Parts: sequence; structure tokens; C-alpha cells
Amino acid sequence: LRLVGSEMCIRDRNDKQLKYVIKNTESDGNIIKAWERLQKIKTINLTPWQKRQYDKRRLYLRVMLGNMCGAEQELKKFENDKAFYHFTKAIIFNFRGNHKDELEEEKIAEGYCDGDTDSFLHFQIISNRGADYVGAGEYSLANDWFKRAIDFGRVNNVKAPDLWLNLYYNYVFNKTRLNLDISIPVSYTHLRAHETELHL
Repeated sequence: LRLVGSEMCIRDRNDKQLKYVIKNTESDGNIIKAWERLQKIKTINLTPWQKRQYDKRRLYLRVMLGNMCGAEQELKKFENDKAFYHFTKAIIFNFRGNHKDELEEEKIAEGYCDGDTDSFLHFQIISNRGADYVGAGEYSLANDWFKRAIDFGRVNNVKAPDLWLNLYYNYVFNKTRLNLDISIPVSYTHLRAHETELHL
């Protein structure tokens, strides 16, 4: 496939718009504005990789906007990407307050992870499992999963400052729960507030 000059310019412009939307979705805190920016991208001119990133960002924004029915429809496009599919289902269950099914979906997602799985996604899955165990009051299990996430992130050189910060925050908070001499109430909602990103 050869592109003429105008087609290359359109693809480059769409690529820049897509990167801008992905980069700025959370940084300005305005999910609605991010959704509006995403809608301006002409998907017909996207490469297959760009279209996949576009679809993932669209799915993520639907979840963040609270449109779970729409998110479930978008998620059908990813049924063959098992780890991502089940992890995203877990996040949808989280937003619905169904923590039992959330943990089950994360277990399934973890089971589909292998050497070919994106290390960033795998890192998120492991980290979130730790947070889920905190929410279930299983602090010792949570500690094990947080340590596993830290080890995995280091070995795989995961570059995700926000996720690392959340992981350490949750890990240290959980450590206070394991120390019987310290009693600090941990809000499950607060604990999970920043753990639902689909940076994929």
C-alpha cells in the first residue's frame, strides 16, 4: 500500500490528535473534553494500530463517563484479547460496585497473561488484584500481590509513574493494616480511585 502526500498528512494529523487525546485525557481532568476531541478524529484514515488505540481510548472514556452499557458494547471488539477483555470487565464491575465479580474477572485476566502480554497491562492486573484483596479485607493476600506487582514492574522495567505511585501508596497503606498496633481506616473507594486506568 502506497500513500500519496495528502493521505500521509491526514494519517500524521490523526496520529497527532490520537496521541494528544491519550496523553491529555486525565491531565486536564476533563473527560468530556477528551471524548469530544476523540470524536473529531476521522477513523477511516487510521492505521490498524491507531484504530485499536482509538477503540481502547473510546472504551476507557465510556467507563470514566459512567456509560457502562456503552462500554460493554465497545468491549465486544476485544473478545479475542483475553487478558485485556477480562481486565476491562473487572473495571466495569468495580464501577458498578460488584467487587466479587471484579476479583473473579481479574483472576481470569491474570490466567491469560503470558510472555506475549503487554507488560503494562499485566502490571495493572497484578496491582489491582492487590487492591481488590484489601477491599475484601484479605490484607495478607493483598500484601503478597503488591509485592508481586513491584517485582514484576522492576523486572519488566514498566514505565508508568502514576501507577507506580498508586501501587506504593496502596502497598504502604496495606502495611499499616497488617500491623495490629496501627489502626487507620482505609476507604476502598479512595484506595481504588486512581486504579481504573486503561492506559493501553
